[in-house]
Amino acid sequence: MASDYFCSHAHSRQEVCLKRSMLDRQERILMATEIKHFFVHPRCLHFVPLMLAGVMLVLWPYFSSPFAAVFVVLFAGLEPQFANIFFHTPHELESLSFLPMDWHRIVKAKDLSTILVLFIMLPIVCATLLYFSPSPLSLDQAEAAALYLFTILFPLIHIGNMRSVQHPRRKTGWQTDDLAGSVELLISMGILSIPYLVFDEAMEMPALCIVYAVATMVFWWRYSIRKTAELLDSRKIEICLKV
Repeated sequence: MASDYFCSHAHSRQEVCLKRSMLDRQERILMATEIKHFFVHPRCLHFVPLMLAGVMLVLWPYFSSPFAAVFVVLFAGLEPQFANIFFHTPHELESLSFLPMDWHRIVKAKDLSTILVLFIMLPIVCATLLYFSPSPLSLDQAEAAALYLFTILFPLIHIGNMRSVQHPRRKTGWQTDDLAGSVELLISMGILSIPYLVFDEAMEMPALCIVYAVATMVFWWRYSIRKTAELLDSRKIEICLKV
């Protein structure tokens, strides 16, 4: 009897591990698909006019830092990746409903793919815009830019998750709604810059920025993903019929 119990227990554990492994693999496939789709979708061409505008900002003598222009171009161009994560294609949400994954895993895969796309585009935008910088760049400027990025990144992802559920757009690309969404995301970025300005500029304690960034990352990992999944699960039918 005891041997039968242990055999069945071991078999059930093996099934659980196998199922988890399959779900993890599907999650990675979804992330890879998201990243690939961004670079083949016409919305990646948003960066062409945005780069031209970014060069003008870099050359503008009254602009605070060339990295500020980098972040404006980067987040404006990636607005659909942040704030419309369930409709990168017109019927994506309906298609996601058929995946053998819960919404928590889907939201996590979407957010992680957004972060990866951000860090793929970051050196491209930096290399293009900083080439036109009229003044040499210092290591202190680069460190400050990295600190600023991690200060605002996870709060922006959370805001984007909430907006993806509350104000989804079935079509993205060269739409008026995309322009409005980019402006709204940049306004949110400006508001979320306040902790960085307080900790680093006013108090001159950049270590607090690191603590704040870690806290926002934990908040995103433990709360934002779960809350977005719960909202989506309760409202997916309404969203599909509404947009």
